[in-house]
Amino acid sequence: MTGVSYAISNYAGIVIVSDPDTDPSRQTSIIPISNNCITLVVNNRDAVKDFFHKHIMPKKPTSNSIIRIIEEELSSYVTEHTQPDFSFYVYGFHNELPFCYQVLANGGKIEFGFKNSNYQFITHARSIADYIIAKIYSPLMSLNELKNLTIFTLLQYIKIFRLRSTFNITVISNDVIKTLSRRDIQTSLSKQDHIDNILKKSFRDFFIEDDSTK
Repeated sequence: MTGVSYAISNYAGIVIVSDPDTDPSRQTSIIPISNNCITLVVNNRDAVKDFFHKHIMPKKPTSNSIIRIIEEELSSYVTEHTQPDFSFYVYGFHNELPFCYQVLANGGKIEFGFKNSNYQFITHARSIADYIIAKIYSPLMSLNELKNLTIFTLLQYIKIFRLRSTFNITVISNDVIKTLSRRDIQTSLSKQDHIDNILKKSFRDFFIEDDSTK
């Protein structure tokens, strides 16, 4: 598993990090809904997929109808099944604005609602992302800039926690969903690593005194 998964959004779009489909121990996975809406499964993938395949997908949801359909079907699902714990996020666009909707089923109780935060961390410590995003993030960033910020943050986790650089990265705009190829991700990581090395030198030069200051 990647050890870190998260999503970040602004007016331009949404960038979602999840475990690779090829990882048998993955904790998170993506379920496509429409051309601009997906579900990110974060707990009990089998239960969530069962819920969507039996109750949601036959109704052919769109980003405009997905939340209404989920809320209508949740109560019948809980009474029909053995009340398994599961959780997922729905990300998409409604009226050309991004949204994040969370469903959490725990002990037979279900909590659901829209999330107001511009980013959600699913696993691992989030303090690094809190710092970087507070310094760099802007709601007016382009979607490509948002993607670069996501990958720069991932790079810090890879280095600090010695994670494998295997991720799925899904980019959602108002009218299209794109999954980055393995090659695209590695190229972007390399570019962000170059930037990171420049920043390291800047920090070193800032803090280390030369002979003239002694």
